[in-house]
Amino acid sequence: MKQLSSTPLLIFFLLGLSTLGITQTVFFEQNFNNGFPTGWSRNPDGEGTFWQLRGSGDAPFGQFWNGRSRINSESDGGAMVFDADGYQSNPETLIPFPHRGALISPFIDVTGRGRIGLRFYQYYHNFESVTSIGVSIDDGQSWQDVSINQNIGTGAETANGNIVLVELTDLVRDASRIQVRFLFEGSNFFWIIDDIQLLELPPTFGQTFPSFLGDSLDTWEIPYLVDEIGGAYPPNELAIEWAPDARESFKDSLRNTLQVITYDTCTCSNLELFHFADTFELSLDENLLVNGDFEDGATGFRSELNNNCGNCAVASYCVGTQMIDICPINTTWINNNFFAFNNPGSNQFLIVDGSITAGTDIWCQDVTLEANETYLFAFRGRNLVAGSDNPQLQLLANGIPVNTANVVNMDAAGNWDLYFVQWTTGVSVPATLTLCLEQINGGLIGNDYGIDDLILVKDGRIILNIEEKKATADQQTEGVQEVDYNYFNGDFIDIKNTPDFYGSTFPDLPQVEDEPNEKEVVVAILDTGIDYNYTANIPGIGNLSIAPYLKRSSQACYSNDVLGWNFIDAKDLLRQNKPFDDHSHGTHVAGIMIQNWQALPDTCCALKILPVKTHNARGLGKLFDASCGIYYATEEKVNFINASWGFSAVQSNTGGILYNAIQYAKDEAGILLVTSAGNEGVSLNDHPDYPSNYLLPNILSVAALDSLEQIWNSSNFEMTTVDYAAKGVGIFSAVPPGSINNDYSKVWSGKSGTSMAAPVVTGAAAKLSCLTYEDPLLDVYGKLDILSENRTDLMSFFIDGRTLDMHDLIGKIVDCELLIDANEDLSIVADLSIFPNPVKDVLTISVKNSSVNFEQFFIWDALGKVVMQQAIPVHGDQWQQEVNVSHLSKGVYYITLVTAQGVLTKSVIKG
Repeated sequence: MKQLSSTPLLIFFLLGLSTLGITQTVFFEQNFNNGFPTGWSRNPDGEGTFWQLRGSGDAPFGQFWNGRSRINSESDGGAMVFDADGYQSNPETLIPFPHRGALISPFIDVTGRGRIGLRFYQYYHNFESVTSIGVSIDDGQSWQDVSINQNIGTGAETANGNIVLVELTDLVRDASRIQVRFLFEGSNFFWIIDDIQLLELPPTFGQTFPSFLGDSLDTWEIPYLVDEIGGAYPPNELAIEWAPDARESFKDSLRNTLQVITYDTCTCSNLELFHFADTFELSLDENLLVNGDFEDGATGFRSELNNNCGNCAVASYCVGTQMIDICPINTTWINNNFFAFNNPGSNQFLIVDGSITAGTDIWCQDVTLEANETYLFAFRGRNLVAGSDNPQLQLLANGIPVNTANVVNMDAAGNWDLYFVQWTTGVSVPATLTLCLEQINGGLIGNDYGIDDLILVKDGRIILNIEEKKATADQQTEGVQEVDYNYFNGDFIDIKNTPDFYGSTFPDLPQVEDEPNEKEVVVAILDTGIDYNYTANIPGIGNLSIAPYLKRSSQACYSNDVLGWNFIDAKDLLRQNKPFDDHSHGTHVAGIMIQNWQALPDTCCALKILPVKTHNARGLGKLFDASCGIYYATEEKVNFINASWGFSAVQSNTGGILYNAIQYAKDEAGILLVTSAGNEGVSLNDHPDYPSNYLLPNILSVAALDSLEQIWNSSNFEMTTVDYAAKGVGIFSAVPPGSINNDYSKVWSGKSGTSMAAPVVTGAAAKLSCLTYEDPLLDVYGKLDILSENRTDLMSFFIDGRTLDMHDLIGKIVDCELLIDANEDLSIVADLSIFPNPVKDVLTISVKNSSVNFEQFFIWDALGKVVMQQAIPVHGDQWQQEVNVSHLSKGVYYITLVTAQGVLTKSVIKG
């Protein structure tokens, strides 16, 4: 018997949380941190040939490496490198192309595994090559290959911390051991891989869109449900927007009806977040059923099946602890018992070898019920043949279904889940009532399952699931304006379990003083927060400090507000007013905006940033926090909002909580919101992403261009929805110390994504709002339009093929006026020479006979990426300046001198 304590024993049932506790199981991993590992092989073989283990994790020996950063993997140590560019460039290691090299794993045992995935970090730069993952189930005699990176065009590259997850289930079916290979075929550039893992994937893998969101939630054991198009949301939260005239008595009534445990309010608006119980408690002392836990064996109930499943007979039942032990010849049954409790192997349950005849009562018991009372019948069930036909059960009272809407479809994934039915008895009920679980489907295949912990209790509460709670609130048209699931958002391409580099502490706020009598343009960055104390001297860039760009709060909503707000820790009195960045994404976005602002020499107005923390240390956000952040920024009277994120979920293009927040920002303060289009490489017509898909005029959606200024292969796109594209691949910017692999010396890092492109457009819009134009009626939207380049080759990806670069403003601002045609070649008014050329370590910039004063110079690589920028401290008609370029890789570079009247450009070769 299960032991009962002197006080009632409470059983906690999870309400439909089939994903809780189902995580990926890593059963093989390799990080290459301790030399070339035993059991691995290379073809061709030998150190110094194609695949090399490099502790530096980079490929700097080719002429096109151009100072890139190493692979950004979790382990951060050694990595396997295929440096085709280096082999081709170095005469000492010249290897004829096309190259072909395979890295092959040792034998890996996959016996008894279900869905299998391969995950690894990569950094890939393509010229003319093909990369693939291969699997062999016959000890390397034959291989099944799956191409990856096929969307990385010539000259394009992935992010340096790109995570690849490939499902191998169909390739390894029925195998006992496998080998995996990584195959590079082609010429030039590189492929770097690290932190290889083989995982047993959860049954829910791939259900969300984007798929990595659900994958991450599973890994972090965060329960979630999924809507019709793959949007993930917590099963115990609803976001409510009250109607403006909703009475407090009405709100209390709805909270009570929906069984709200606690609720959070958004001070700046009518938003409220309802929290519901994850569990409900039932005392076994109140159970009206006998032997519902089956610890007394096959007693206390009746069945139309035969008590004969020990003989492996169909249409039979028995009680046991291991399903495979009951019928050892039925090898399709899952070889595991009820592991949901603490003592696997010791809990008996009812094992059913299902009926081939529909309408069979598999369990019946007589009970006594009261008239006009609500009863709850609950049990745990598990399909014993994962992926087979789902057993369908229905609860009958004296042969009549108690609730025709509550037919139980047993989960095909083979998980132990809770199933329950609630109903209210009529005015008169028989003194004795027969309850039966009826199997309403039939068939010889499938319909094998286990059930346990049958409970019947009198319970007057209405236990609604999250969908029923939302539907109930949606019906309250008089007092509720909008109801939404509190959708998760993980649009960041580097979403991962970021180390907690702050520990239990958090940084103090800096002293921020607004300069008097200065024209300001204020941008709210809704993100993971900002490292507001960040300051660093970046080689080639110079000093970068964030604090001078921060905007003090006006304390519109919160009494202790000083500098932005932290909606992630809104309940923590010590952290709520400190929007620190414990991820790195928000600081990186802010750094991009500040760099671009500093690249322009004018002083027409000051850029001010209001940090609003809406996403946590993992880069994970929710709908309620993002919407609150927009209301807060509106109350703070910002001019622009940068939202480098998006939600893939069931939404309306013309309604919803987030939609209403953005519309409020437009109506109340004329705020322009710039958002990223997303990083799934899909059309936003096929896979909507919000805010990008909202039909609101104050939203600009931004796609990403690669280093060749082509549409990035992972960027979302849509010719009627996405407004602009800007560079978003391999963009270097500020990151908080310790945020990258716990390396506190790393304060500058590259990231890729539409998240990096969005602040380029936000910064350009902010700058243009400060400038006058010959047409005084032209607003910032019009100025962006005339500044952008319309490219016919990109018109199928975004509106009019419009691309933007903040550097396009260089030389086009004179006395705070935008002069589109001002940028001209200055070779006739100044003589520029660069020597030595080729250069090795130090070059000299020499200007003679100049009638203009140059203010800055930029150094660009052959792909148009700014690798160095610096102010020019000397002026006059003749001057020289030395520049150290020893840190730059070999290749062709362009040096541009900038003045208000235009630019001068020369090329130089780094040898």
